[in-house]
Amino acid sequence: MAADDYCHYLGALNNGVLGELATYYNTWSGRWAQVLSTAVSFTIFGQAAPQIMSGIFIAAMIGALAFALGWKRNQLVFSGLLILAYIGLLDTFAFQSVFWVAGSISYLPPLIGGALLWGFVDRRAPLPIIFIVSGITSGFHETTGITLVVVFALFQLRSRPPQAAIAIIGLLLGTAVVFIAPGNAVRAAAVATPQDLPTAAFNAFVGTFANLSRVLYAAPLLAIACVLMGAALFGADAHRPHRLILALIVGFGIGTINLLPAAYKLGGLAPPRFYVIPTAALTAGLFLMGSSFPKVRWSKALIVCALIITAQIATLYTVATRATSQPNGFALLAGLDTPLTANWVMTCATAIRE
Repeated sequence: MAADDYCHYLGALNNGVLGELATYYNTWSGRWAQVLSTAVSFTIFGQAAPQIMSGIFIAAMIGALAFALGWKRNQLVFSGLLILAYIGLLDTFAFQSVFWVAGSISYLPPLIGGALLWGFVDRRAPLPIIFIVSGITSGFHETTGITLVVVFALFQLRSRPPQAAIAIIGLLLGTAVVFIAPGNAVRAAAVATPQDLPTAAFNAFVGTFANLSRVLYAAPLLAIACVLMGAALFGADAHRPHRLILALIVGFGIGTINLLPAAYKLGGLAPPRFYVIPTAALTAGLFLMGSSFPKVRWSKALIVCALIITAQIATLYTVATRATSQPNGFALLAGLDTPLTANWVMTCATAIRE
Protein backbone atom coordinates (compact mmCIF):
# COMPACT_ATOMS: atom_id res chain seq x y z
CA MET A 1 0.00 0.00 0.00
CA ALA A 2 1.06 3.63 -0.42
CA ALA A 3 0.05 7.12 0.67
CA ASP A 4 -3.74 7.49 0.93
CA ASP A 5 -4.21 3.70 0.86
CA TYR A 6 -3.42 3.50 4.58
CA CYS A 7 -6.00 6.18 5.38
CA HIS A 8 -8.68 4.49 3.28
CA TYR A 9 -7.85 1.07 4.74
CA LEU A 10 -8.13 2.25 8.36
CA GLY A 11 -11.18 4.36 7.54
CA ALA A 12 -12.99 1.39 6.03
CA LEU A 13 -12.15 -0.74 9.06
CA ASN A 14 -13.17 1.88 11.62
CA ASN A 15 -16.11 3.61 9.92
CA GLY A 16 -17.49 0.98 7.58
CA VAL A 17 -18.12 1.54 3.89
CA LEU A 18 -21.01 4.00 4.21
CA GLY A 19 -19.39 5.80 7.14
CA GLU A 20 -16.21 6.28 5.12
CA LEU A 21 -18.25 7.64 2.21
CA ALA A 22 -20.08 10.11 4.44
CA THR A 23 -16.84 11.27 6.09
CA TYR A 24 -15.03 11.96 2.82
CA TYR A 25 -18.07 13.51 1.12
CA ASN A 26 -18.54 16.00 3.94
CA THR A 27 -14.92 16.76 4.79
CA TRP A 28 -12.68 16.22 1.75
CA SER A 29 -13.94 14.91 -1.60
CA GLY A 30 -17.21 14.59 -3.48
CA ARG A 31 -15.94 11.72 -5.63
CA TRP A 32 -18.55 9.41 -4.19
CA ALA A 33 -17.99 6.45 -6.54
CA GLN A 34 -14.24 6.57 -5.96
CA VAL A 35 -14.49 6.68 -2.17
CA LEU A 36 -17.19 4.00 -2.11
CA SER A 37 -15.23 1.65 -4.38
CA THR A 38 -12.00 2.21 -2.44
CA ALA A 39 -13.69 1.40 0.87
CA VAL A 40 -15.31 -1.72 -0.60
CA SER A 41 -12.02 -2.96 -2.07
CA PHE A 42 -10.17 -2.62 1.25
CA THR A 43 -13.08 -4.18 3.14
CA ILE A 44 -13.03 -7.23 0.87
CA PHE A 45 -9.32 -7.64 0.10
CA GLY A 46 -7.64 -5.93 3.05
CA GLN A 47 -3.98 -5.04 2.58
CA ALA A 48 -3.83 -7.17 -0.58
CA ALA A 49 -6.15 -4.71 -2.34
CA PRO A 50 -3.39 -2.95 -4.38
CA GLN A 51 -2.21 -6.17 -6.03
CA ILE A 52 -5.68 -7.63 -6.57
CA MET A 53 -7.33 -4.41 -7.76
CA SER A 54 -4.54 -3.64 -10.25
CA GLY A 55 -5.11 -7.06 -11.87
CA ILE A 56 -8.87 -6.55 -11.89
CA PHE A 57 -8.55 -3.11 -13.48
CA ILE A 58 -6.16 -4.26 -16.21
CA ALA A 59 -8.45 -7.18 -17.10
CA ALA A 60 -11.51 -4.91 -17.00
CA MET A 61 -9.84 -2.33 -19.26
CA ILE A 62 -9.03 -5.02 -21.81
CA GLY A 63 -12.59 -6.38 -21.74
CA ALA A 64 -14.20 -2.94 -21.90
CA LEU A 65 -12.02 -1.83 -24.81
CA ALA A 66 -12.76 -5.05 -26.71
CA PHE A 67 -16.47 -4.45 -26.08
CA ALA A 68 -16.19 -0.90 -27.42
CA LEU A 69 -14.28 -2.03 -30.52
CA GLY A 70 -16.59 -4.87 -31.46
CA TRP A 71 -15.91 -7.89 -29.21
CA LYS A 72 -14.44 -10.12 -31.91
CA ARG A 73 -11.29 -12.23 -31.62
CA ASN A 74 -9.05 -9.67 -33.28
CA GLN A 75 -10.46 -6.85 -31.18
CA LEU A 76 -9.96 -8.80 -27.97
CA VAL A 77 -6.34 -9.70 -28.76
CA PHE A 78 -5.37 -6.21 -29.83
CA SER A 79 -7.28 -4.68 -26.90
CA GLY A 80 -5.01 -6.63 -24.57
CA LEU A 81 -1.91 -5.43 -26.39
CA LEU A 82 -3.16 -1.85 -26.55
CA ILE A 83 -3.87 -1.73 -22.80
CA LEU A 84 -0.41 -3.15 -22.07
CA ALA A 85 1.09 -0.54 -24.40
CA TYR A 86 -0.88 2.14 -22.55
CA ILE A 87 0.48 0.96 -19.20
CA GLY A 88 3.96 0.98 -20.71
CA LEU A 89 3.43 4.55 -21.92
CA LEU A 90 2.30 5.55 -18.43
CA ASP A 91 5.47 4.15 -16.83
CA THR A 92 6.12 6.60 -13.97
CA PHE A 93 2.44 7.45 -13.72
CA ALA A 94 1.48 3.77 -13.56
CA PHE A 95 2.73 3.64 -9.98
CA GLN A 96 0.35 6.48 -9.10
CA SER A 97 -2.60 5.20 -11.11
CA VAL A 98 -2.44 1.40 -11.41
CA PHE A 99 -0.64 0.16 -8.30
CA TRP A 100 -1.96 2.78 -5.85
CA VAL A 101 -5.57 1.97 -4.95
CA ALA A 102 -6.74 5.50 -4.13
CA GLY A 103 -5.26 6.74 -7.41
CA SER A 104 -6.26 3.81 -9.61
CA ILE A 105 -9.91 3.99 -8.52
CA SER A 106 -9.96 7.69 -9.41
CA TYR A 107 -8.72 7.23 -12.98
CA LEU A 108 -9.09 3.68 -14.28
CA PRO A 109 -12.82 2.99 -13.64
CA PRO A 110 -13.75 6.11 -15.66
CA LEU A 111 -11.71 4.70 -18.56
CA ILE A 112 -13.48 1.35 -18.15
CA GLY A 113 -16.87 3.01 -17.81
CA GLY A 114 -16.20 5.30 -20.76
CA ALA A 115 -15.33 2.34 -23.00
CA LEU A 116 -18.42 0.41 -21.86
CA LEU A 117 -20.56 3.50 -22.36
CA TRP A 118 -19.21 3.92 -25.89
CA GLY A 119 -20.14 0.32 -26.66
CA PHE A 120 -23.63 0.70 -25.18
CA VAL A 121 -24.30 3.93 -27.09
CA ASP A 122 -22.92 2.47 -30.31
CA ARG A 123 -25.15 -0.62 -29.97
CA ARG A 124 -28.20 1.49 -28.99
CA ALA A 125 -28.54 -0.24 -25.63
CA PRO A 126 -31.60 0.46 -23.41
CA LEU A 127 -31.54 4.04 -22.19
CA PRO A 128 -31.74 3.17 -18.44
CA ILE A 129 -28.53 1.11 -18.74
CA ILE A 130 -26.75 3.99 -20.48
CA PHE A 131 -27.98 6.43 -17.83
CA ILE A 132 -26.84 4.28 -14.90
CA VAL A 133 -23.40 3.53 -16.38
CA SER A 134 -22.79 7.18 -17.26
CA GLY A 135 -23.86 8.44 -13.82
CA ILE A 136 -21.60 6.00 -11.98
CA THR A 137 -18.67 6.64 -14.34
CA SER A 138 -18.60 10.38 -13.67
CA GLY A 139 -18.80 9.80 -9.91
CA PHE A 140 -15.19 8.64 -9.83
CA HIS A 141 -13.61 11.88 -11.05
CA GLU A 142 -15.31 15.11 -12.08
CA THR A 143 -12.67 16.08 -14.65
CA THR A 144 -12.98 12.76 -16.47
CA GLY A 145 -16.77 13.09 -16.38
CA ILE A 146 -16.54 16.46 -18.12
CA THR A 147 -14.03 15.07 -20.62
CA LEU A 148 -16.40 12.23 -21.49
CA VAL A 149 -19.20 14.75 -22.02
CA VAL A 150 -17.02 16.44 -24.64
CA VAL A 151 -16.16 13.07 -26.25
CA PHE A 152 -19.78 11.96 -26.61
CA ALA A 153 -20.94 15.40 -27.75
CA LEU A 154 -18.28 15.48 -30.48
CA PHE A 155 -18.30 11.88 -31.70
CA GLN A 156 -21.63 10.22 -30.85
CA LEU A 157 -24.37 12.83 -30.50
CA ARG A 158 -24.99 13.21 -34.23
CA SER A 159 -25.06 9.50 -35.11
CA ARG A 160 -26.73 8.20 -31.92
CA PRO A 161 -28.76 11.19 -30.68
CA PRO A 162 -31.06 9.58 -28.05
CA GLN A 163 -28.40 7.29 -26.56
CA ALA A 164 -25.61 9.89 -26.59
CA ALA A 165 -27.92 12.53 -25.09
CA ILE A 166 -28.85 10.23 -22.20
CA ALA A 167 -25.16 9.42 -21.69
CA ILE A 168 -24.34 13.13 -21.52
CA ILE A 169 -27.19 13.79 -19.07
CA GLY A 170 -26.05 10.93 -16.84
CA LEU A 171 -22.45 12.15 -16.92
CA LEU A 172 -23.51 15.68 -16.02
CA LEU A 173 -25.72 14.53 -13.14
CA GLY A 174 -23.02 12.25 -11.74
CA THR A 175 -20.53 15.11 -11.97
CA ALA A 176 -23.01 17.46 -10.28
CA VAL A 177 -23.21 15.12 -7.27
CA VAL A 178 -19.43 15.39 -7.04
CA PHE A 179 -19.43 19.19 -7.31
CA ILE A 180 -22.04 19.87 -4.61
CA ALA A 181 -20.18 17.94 -1.89
CA PRO A 182 -19.43 20.05 1.22
CA GLY A 183 -15.95 18.52 1.41
CA ASN A 184 -14.86 20.22 -1.81
CA ALA A 185 -14.61 23.59 -0.04
CA VAL A 186 -12.35 22.05 2.61
CA ARG A 187 -10.08 20.57 -0.02
CA ALA A 188 -10.04 23.75 -2.11
CA ALA A 189 -8.80 25.73 0.87
CA ALA A 190 -5.79 23.42 1.16
CA VAL A 191 -4.52 23.85 -2.42
CA ALA A 192 -2.97 26.75 -4.30
CA THR A 193 -4.94 29.76 -5.47
CA PRO A 194 -6.61 29.10 -8.85
CA GLN A 195 -5.06 30.67 -11.93
CA ASP A 196 -6.82 32.81 -14.47
CA LEU A 197 -8.32 30.77 -17.30
CA PRO A 198 -5.91 31.82 -20.12
CA THR A 199 -2.86 30.92 -18.01
CA ALA A 200 -4.45 27.62 -17.00
CA ALA A 201 -5.20 26.81 -20.65
CA PHE A 202 -1.61 27.63 -21.55
CA ASN A 203 -0.31 25.32 -18.79
CA ALA A 204 -2.66 22.53 -19.88
CA PHE A 205 -1.40 22.85 -23.46
CA VAL A 206 2.22 22.80 -22.30
CA GLY A 207 1.57 19.74 -20.13
CA THR A 208 0.00 17.86 -23.03
CA PHE A 209 2.88 18.78 -25.34
CA ALA A 210 5.42 17.68 -22.73
CA ASN A 211 3.61 14.37 -22.29
CA LEU A 212 3.70 13.79 -26.06
CA SER A 213 7.41 14.65 -26.10
CA ARG A 214 8.07 12.19 -23.29
CA VAL A 215 6.28 9.36 -25.10
CA LEU A 216 7.92 9.96 -28.48
CA TYR A 217 11.38 10.35 -26.98
CA ALA A 218 11.34 7.64 -24.31
CA ALA A 219 9.07 4.99 -25.86
CA PRO A 220 8.92 5.44 -29.64
CA LEU A 221 8.50 1.70 -30.24
CA LEU A 222 5.39 1.60 -28.09
CA ALA A 223 4.01 4.57 -30.02
CA ILE A 224 4.71 2.76 -33.31
CA ALA A 225 3.01 -0.37 -31.94
CA CYS A 226 -0.15 1.63 -31.17
CA VAL A 227 -0.17 3.02 -34.72
CA LEU A 228 0.40 -0.47 -36.16
CA MET A 229 -2.52 -1.90 -34.19
CA GLY A 230 -4.81 0.81 -35.56
CA ALA A 231 -3.72 -0.04 -39.11
CA ALA A 232 -4.26 -3.76 -38.49
CA LEU A 233 -7.79 -3.41 -37.08
CA PHE A 234 -9.28 -0.44 -38.91
CA GLY A 235 -6.88 0.42 -41.74
CA ALA A 236 -8.45 1.03 -45.15
CA ASP A 237 -7.48 0.24 -48.72
CA ALA A 238 -6.71 3.91 -49.28
CA HIS A 239 -5.10 6.56 -47.11
CA ARG A 240 -7.62 8.58 -45.08
CA PRO A 241 -6.02 11.91 -44.15
CA HIS A 242 -9.15 13.13 -42.34
CA ARG A 243 -8.50 10.50 -39.66
CA LEU A 244 -5.18 12.16 -38.93
CA ILE A 245 -7.13 15.26 -37.94
CA LEU A 246 -9.38 13.10 -35.77
CA ALA A 247 -6.31 11.53 -34.18
CA LEU A 248 -4.92 15.00 -33.39
CA ILE A 249 -8.22 16.07 -31.80
CA VAL A 250 -8.39 12.95 -29.66
CA GLY A 251 -4.73 12.64 -28.76
CA PHE A 252 -3.94 16.28 -28.15
CA GLY A 253 -7.24 18.13 -27.78
CA ILE A 254 -8.92 15.75 -25.35
CA GLY A 255 -5.74 15.53 -23.29
CA THR A 256 -5.54 19.31 -23.01
CA ILE A 257 -9.20 19.58 -22.03
CA ASN A 258 -8.65 16.97 -19.31
CA LEU A 259 -5.65 18.83 -17.86
CA LEU A 260 -7.37 22.24 -17.91
CA PRO A 261 -9.35 21.92 -14.62
CA ALA A 262 -6.26 20.65 -12.76
CA ALA A 263 -4.12 23.49 -14.12
CA TYR A 264 -6.80 25.98 -13.10
CA LYS A 265 -7.48 24.61 -9.60
CA LEU A 266 -3.87 23.90 -8.64
CA GLY A 267 -2.48 27.16 -9.93
CA GLY A 268 0.21 25.56 -12.09
CA LEU A 269 1.23 22.44 -13.95
CA ALA A 270 -0.62 19.26 -13.03
CA PRO A 271 1.23 16.61 -10.95
CA PRO A 272 2.15 13.27 -12.60
CA ARG A 273 -1.02 11.35 -11.71
CA PHE A 274 -3.13 13.82 -13.68
CA TYR A 275 -1.48 12.64 -16.91
CA VAL A 276 -3.19 9.23 -16.71
CA ILE A 277 -6.22 10.27 -18.77
CA PRO A 278 -4.21 12.45 -21.21
CA THR A 279 -1.91 9.47 -21.83
CA ALA A 280 -4.98 7.33 -22.55
CA ALA A 281 -6.14 9.99 -25.02
CA LEU A 282 -2.68 10.01 -26.59
CA THR A 283 -2.76 6.20 -26.91
CA ALA A 284 -6.17 6.43 -28.58
CA GLY A 285 -4.87 9.16 -30.89
CA LEU A 286 -1.94 7.00 -32.00
CA PHE A 287 -4.36 4.11 -32.59
CA LEU A 288 -6.64 6.34 -34.68
CA MET A 289 -3.62 7.59 -36.62
CA GLY A 290 -2.93 4.01 -37.63
CA SER A 291 -6.49 3.62 -38.89
CA SER A 292 -5.79 6.35 -41.45
CA PHE A 293 -3.09 4.22 -43.12
CA PRO A 294 -3.52 1.24 -45.47
CA LYS A 295 -4.58 -1.94 -43.74
CA VAL A 296 -1.87 -4.21 -42.33
CA ARG A 297 -2.29 -7.97 -42.09
CA TRP A 298 -3.35 -8.45 -38.50
CA SER A 299 -1.43 -11.69 -37.85
CA LYS A 300 1.90 -10.05 -38.77
CA ALA A 301 1.03 -6.93 -36.78
CA LEU A 302 0.19 -9.11 -33.79
CA ILE A 303 3.63 -10.70 -33.71
CA VAL A 304 5.48 -7.40 -34.13
CA CYS A 305 3.38 -5.56 -31.52
CA ALA A 306 3.64 -8.40 -29.00
CA LEU A 307 7.43 -8.41 -29.29
CA ILE A 308 7.71 -4.64 -29.02
CA ILE A 309 5.37 -4.31 -26.04
CA THR A 310 6.88 -7.23 -24.13
CA ALA A 311 10.45 -5.98 -24.61
CA GLN A 312 9.63 -2.37 -23.80
CA ILE A 313 7.60 -3.04 -20.65
CA ALA A 314 10.09 -5.61 -19.38
CA THR A 315 12.92 -3.11 -19.80
CA LEU A 316 11.05 -0.24 -18.20
CA TYR A 317 9.90 -2.13 -15.13
CA THR A 318 13.15 -4.02 -14.62
CA VAL A 319 14.95 -0.71 -14.40
CA ALA A 320 12.14 0.82 -12.34
CA THR A 321 12.18 -1.87 -9.68
CA ARG A 322 15.92 -1.36 -9.18
CA ALA A 323 15.46 2.32 -8.43
CA THR A 324 16.01 3.29 -4.83
CA SER A 325 13.56 6.19 -4.95
CA GLN A 326 10.10 6.31 -6.51
CA PRO A 327 10.14 4.05 -9.59
CA ASN A 328 10.58 6.14 -12.72
CA GLY A 329 11.59 4.00 -15.66
CA PHE A 330 11.33 6.69 -18.31
CA ALA A 331 13.42 9.15 -16.33
CA LEU A 332 16.06 6.49 -15.71
CA LEU A 333 16.16 5.35 -19.32
CA ALA A 334 15.81 8.62 -21.11
CA GLY A 335 16.38 11.35 -18.54
CA LEU A 336 12.95 12.70 -19.42
CA ASP A 337 10.05 13.27 -17.04
CA THR A 338 6.79 14.98 -18.01
CA PRO A 339 6.54 17.54 -15.16
CA LEU A 340 10.21 18.52 -15.58
CA THR A 341 9.83 18.69 -19.35
CA ALA A 342 6.67 20.74 -18.97
CA ASN A 343 8.45 23.26 -16.76
CA TRP A 344 11.22 23.58 -19.33
CA VAL A 345 8.77 23.97 -22.23
CA MET A 346 6.70 26.50 -20.29
CA THR A 347 9.78 28.58 -19.50
CA CYS A 348 10.76 28.67 -23.19
CA ALA A 349 7.19 29.37 -24.35
CA THR A 350 6.75 32.16 -21.76
CA ALA A 351 9.96 33.81 -22.93
CA ILE A 352 8.78 33.65 -26.54
CA ARG A 353 5.33 34.98 -25.64
CA GLU A 354 6.82 37.93 -23.77
